[in-house]
Amino acid sequence: MSISKLALENGINANLLFKWRQQWREGKLLLPSSESPQLLPVTLDAAAEQPESLAEDPETLSISCEVTFRHGTLRFNGNVSEKLLTLLIQELKR
Repeated sequence: MSISKLALENGINANLLFKWRQQWREGKLLLPSSESPQLLPVTLDAAAEQPESLAEDPETLSISCEVTFRHGTLRFNGNVSEKLLTLLIQELKR
């Protein structure tokens, strides 16, 4: 069976499968560890500040907003709170 056919049957890009095969032959891919992952202790601060709820904003704006990304589009149509819109703009600036 060819690598291309095997990749096609399993929904994998043939180039990626060729690359994995090459990495395996070069010893760059390792088998998964048989050890269980170790968990780290976590301490929660009871006085942690709660984020503002976006649903509590009574002032809403009727807008149409579209943000195009490489792999998709995000659209807001209708009533959107000013807080949500501000948060969206802040996150997109990152």
